[in-house]
Amino acid sequence: TGIFTKARESYTGAVTTISEKELKMFRGQNMLATLGNIDPSFNIVANNALGSNPNAIPEITIRGNSSLPMSMDELNNETSQRLNQPLIIMDGFEISLEKLMDFNDEEIASINILKDASATAIYGSRGANGVVVITTKRPEPGKLKVFAKAAISLEMPDLTSYDLLNAADKLALEKEVGLYKNSGSQSDPHKDQELEEKYNATLREVLRGVDTYWLSEPLRVGVGQKYNVRLEGGTEELRWGAGVSYNSVQGAMKGSSRNTFSGTINLAYTYKNVLFQNQTLLDYNRAKESKYGTFSDYARMNPYWAPRDDEGNLIESYETISGRDIANPLYNALLDSKNESKYDQVTNNFSVEWRIIEGLTFRGQVGITKQHNSSDVFIPSENTEFNDTQ
Repeated sequence: TGIFTKARESYTGAVTTISEKELKMFRGQNMLATLGNIDPSFNIVANNALGSNPNAIPEITIRGNSSLPMSMDELNNETSQRLNQPLIIMDGFEISLEKLMDFNDEEIASINILKDASATAIYGSRGANGVVVITTKRPEPGKLKVFAKAAISLEMPDLTSYDLLNAADKLALEKEVGLYKNSGSQSDPHKDQELEEKYNATLREVLRGVDTYWLSEPLRVGVGQKYNVRLEGGTEELRWGAGVSYNSVQGAMKGSSRNTFSGTINLAYTYKNVLFQNQTLLDYNRAKESKYGTFSDYARMNPYWAPRDDEGNLIESYETISGRDIANPLYNALLDSKNESKYDQVTNNFSVEWRIIEGLTFRGQVGITKQHNSSDVFIPSENTEFNDTQ
């Protein structure tokens, strides 16, 4: 349970136990996705606006929504995400949801998900949303053992569920529903002529072969890499383990990525009936958002709009039938913008376990964590976001 060990048969609460084998079998983009693949109750709330962004911290619920935001400001500030977030315990110490998302799954021995009121009885109100209890691997005594693993991951966008009209059909539909007719109560020859000229200009684009599939423009097949090396050994009295890992996730949106380097050092010393353990964790994370903006910007673009002019230059914006300007999202993508964030974290956890007699154990734990966060966001003045700014 993260505080005490109890036989499964005598534990009356609802719990899901996830083994190391299951973690490998259902491995996802990150640890959160893996847990969602294994246990349906570990619900990752769908957010179509975020899509498959590898840097988005999702909203997780285990016991449903226990609290709702009281205002739109709280909702926009993702307050509901924190209100319904489960408690996460790793080897007796609380960690953040972001830490769990970036954690190296090769270091995990098992996970228990506590789901009902029994978690609240153990942890109080902090466990009301459920508790995720993680147990990491302990060094095994004996000769030096070396474990190494390399893997690749693919982020493959699937657009088969989108059934959009091509340029000719879209223009024909607009003509049929009367978008190129003056809808005013009085006849206006000038307005009629203007709409007719717009239709003819768009028809010329269609006849010369313009049929842009905008949905595919910002997407790619993201090829990620993962490497892990772990060493362990020692005697029955003094055991040690060390591991390093590098995980590079390349998102489906061009330019989006999340790279994490992790290091772990475990020491365990046994003196008679007293066990001393120390764990040092190092994390180095770098995240980049795509310069291509939001996928929904591409979904609203008309197929009869060409992204580039005859000379190969990107068109900055397009005029709609109603006269409103729509920015070309590809134009902003090639500007020198930046949206990056990073964090460096150092954690040291120390514990002492004294088995006084059979069935009676004294345990003390102390942990310290230091984390440094920074972000860099820059939007150049040429960005169409500032077109309406005086």
